Amino acid sequence: MVATRSRRLVGFVAAVAVALGVVAAQPAAAEEPLPDFAATATPVVTGDPISGSYLSAEVAEWTPAATLTYQWLRDGEPMGGPSTSTLHLWPHDRGTEISVQVTGTAEGYAPATTVSDAVYIPYVFTTTPTPVIKGTPRSGYVLTARPGGWFPEASLRYQWFRDGVAIAGATQRTRTLVKEDRGHRFSVTVTGSRDGYTTVTRTSAETYVLKELAKTPTPVIRGGRTEGAILRAAAGEWPAGVTLSYQWYRGSSTILYATKRKYELTRDDEGSNISVKVTARKDGFKTVNRKSASKYIPKTFMIAGRPELEWGMRNIFTGQPTVREAASYGFWSPTPDKYRYQWFRNGVKIKGATRWSYTITAADHGKTLKLRKTGVREGYLTTHRWSAGWKVA
Repeated sequence: MVATRSRRLVGFVAAVAVALGVVAAQPAAAEEPLPDFAATATPVVTGDPISGSYLSAEVAEWTPAATLTYQWLRDGEPMGGPSTSTLHLWPHDRGTEISVQVTGTAEGYAPATTVSDAVYIPYVFTTTPTPVIKGTPRSGYVLTARPGGWFPEASLRYQWFRDGVAIAGATQRTRTLVKEDRGHRFSVTVTGSRDGYTTVTRTSAETYVLKELAKTPTPVIRGGRTEGAILRAAAGEWPAGVTLSYQWYRGSSTILYATKRKYELTRDDEGSNISVKVTARKDGFKTVNRKSASKYIPKTFMIAGRPELEWGMRNIFTGQPTVREAASYGFWSPTPDKYRYQWFRNGVKIKGATRWSYTITAADHGKTLKLRKTGVREGYLTTHRWSAGWKVA
């Protein structure tokens, strides 16, 4: 009885203590945590990392399927703008690292977040000119790559190509051509690089290295040297398939319309050097020009008087009669520097008879004498004039 009362008293005291806050109430049972996703995927950033293009976040499947949200990061800090799987790059993104943070949610699962590796967005060169090849495209000559001015300044690398195929070891700015290069096309690439910048490659236009003709003879001029004479260009022997053209010159000037193999001399040519240039052409081969030696066309006397003969005084030593040139005949213009004389008997040169007068001998009787007078002047055509025949009785 006493024990029963004691138990009731203890229960009453405990209830009063709880009501008064002296003794704390017992807590309710704790909630269980949400499970994690069975499988998550780290996003991968794809696309060209250059301003003006788009980056995309590629994400593999989550287990179970999740609703994904995106947050793009610049240098680890959240970026403004739409939270989508694509990002448009702008000039102010250059020089930064871009990554994407993906958060997946699903009913009954704890949210999960993954972050991609960062992608560097390089600066870009503002000037990247196309290289130009300079030099003579012939074996033995040097081709030079002119890269132009890159901005900002870049470290440049070169690679030469023959018919589109890279030439091993040809990585210098210049390329010396050899015989084996004939008949091939050459180009060069210039690659510019700089820390923090997009590497850029530019390719030149192609330069064709012409083949060379095996034979290239020098032409020779044949023909007379007076007005009306026909000059002919002897071009020589050229390889098969070559087309030849001609151009005649008076001094250093071309003669208008004188483009044939033959040329007729005119008075304008007197006192000039005449030459001819032969041009040889063949597809795939270097065009060749060959010029002849000059042929001087002398001036001609405006007047070259014919000598007249007359009797002269008897020879004071032999007493034989003489025949001579009459002094009043045979005017020349301009005056020759000198005259030369030669007497002929019946058309045959008389040995030693080289003066303006001639002493008759026994051998001349019954024969016809003639005098040939020659005018000589520097720069002028040496000119002969003949007298009429002089019959010796």
